[in-house]
Amino acid sequence: SISMSSSVVDSPLRTSPGLLIGVHAKRAESLSLIEPLSSYLVSVYGEAEASTCADDISSISAMRSAMLDDSPAPQIRLERACKYFRALAVLETRITVSVE
Repeated sequence: SISMSSSVVDSPLRTSPGLLIGVHAKRAESLSLIEPLSSYLVSVYGEAEASTCADDISSISAMRSAMLDDSPAPQIRLERACKYFRALAVLETRITVSVE
């Protein structure tokens, strides 16, 4: 059995059913993914294979930039973040990163 002190149980946070805590989105800085990813792909897979991913890398970079735009509504930003995450997940299946 867990014992709680009366000060914790009787605190205003525990007894206020309408209290909501705001959680702000994490701020990220803009960066270019194109050059580092392209360089990595060339070094691991060669120029020919890396060139086949150029459009995908550009698309992912554009998705990241769109995701960081503060102007749209929160729902749109959430949709953009989900789309960006899905694109990264797909990219992860295509690019093997090993620790050596």
